[in-house]
Amino acid sequence: MARLRQAPAIVPGGVPVELTSRHHPVWADPAAVARLAAAHGLTLRIHHHGTVKAAPWWARFDAFRDSWCEANGYMSKDYPNTFDWRRCREAGLDMSASSRYRLRREA
Repeated sequence: MARLRQAPAIVPGGVPVELTSRHHPVWADPAAVARLAAAHGLTLRIHHHGTVKAAPWWARFDAFRDSWCEANGYMSKDYPNTFDWRRCREAGLDMSASSRYRLRREA
């Protein structure tokens, strides 16, 4: 089971370490994701899966990234509900897409 450190780890750019890779082990553990969201004061919106526990790992990553970017000003000023992709990449966020995972069945 992935364990969240006591204080959220932040890379020098201010980004949580877990957001630097969608393959970080924390995304596989729904309880750890819930603790991580609480530590950052975020409310996750899990689309199409209902709860953090029911969501696949890639949806947990997407939901946390969406909420964190919105809360920390990494959204586009020109296009609503859209990441400022350049700033996100410069900050070290993993901006890869989940589309390839959506096509797979969970084992």
